[in-house]
Amino acid sequence: MVVGETRVTVRVCGPKGYVDVEMVAGTGATLTTIPETIADEIGLVRSGLVMVKLADGTRRTVAVADAEVEVRGDRAPVRVLVGPVDHL
Repeated sequence: MVVGETRVTVRVCGPKGYVDVEMVAGTGATLTTIPETIADEIGLVRSGLVMVKLADGTRRTVAVADAEVEVRGDRAPVRVLVGPVDHL
C-alpha cells in the first residue's frame, strides 16, 4: 500500500456472477478499469471501443462494457474499461 492511498473492496457484477476485487479509490480517473480475465469470468460483453489518455500521457484504444459495481452495499450500473492488466 502506498502512503495516502485509499483501497476499497468492490464487487463487480455481470451476467455470469460477480468478483470481489480490491481497487484504489479517489484516483481522479474518469472510468473504472478491470482486467479482461475478470470481465470474461463474470460474462461482461464488450459494447464498443474508446480512446483513453493514461496518466503517463500515452493514448490507447480500449474496450468498454457495462457492469454493476457494489461498494459497501450500494450497487449501481457503471461503464468499465476492459483490457490487459499491463496496458492500463
